[in-house]
Amino acid sequence: GAPDMIFTGKGSVDTESFQTPYRLAQLLGMPVVNEVSALEVADGKALATREAGAGEKQVIEMALPCVIGATKGLNEPRYPKFPDIMKAKKKEIKAVTLGDLGVDAGSARVTLVKLEPVPERSQAKMLEGSVDDQVTELIRVLKEDEKVLG
Repeated sequence: GAPDMIFTGKGSVDTESFQTPYRLAQLLGMPVVNEVSALEVADGKALATREAGAGEKQVIEMALPCVIGATKGLNEPRYPKFPDIMKAKKKEIKAVTLGDLGVDAGSARVTLVKLEPVPERSQAKMLEGSVDDQVTELIRVLKEDEKVLG
């Protein structure tokens, strides 16, 4: 049957684009709330507390089924015990092909054209002087060195 709740992370670690929970909810026709730090479920409804920025919190009530974008504080992480880590090192890692999974590679909707390593970034630069001097130097670096400001 259909799930009552689907949990995702709040956003991707590369761009913090925050698209996954929203796109999934749209696709499934479910309500969604992101950056949820506390959750109560009762009587077919979810009461989600979300981080709204600047220390503000919002409480949103929505019907089930729904999509929840989790953020820090929603759950208590469980850390593996040392003996379990050692056992995991001995587990076989089985390589499978698309054919093993019954997937026809010719029917793929996405084609990988090129894969390149991320270029190395320069070291961090510490700005010195008064706040005015630091701001002036930061603007110069962003315009001339990093070329992110016009």
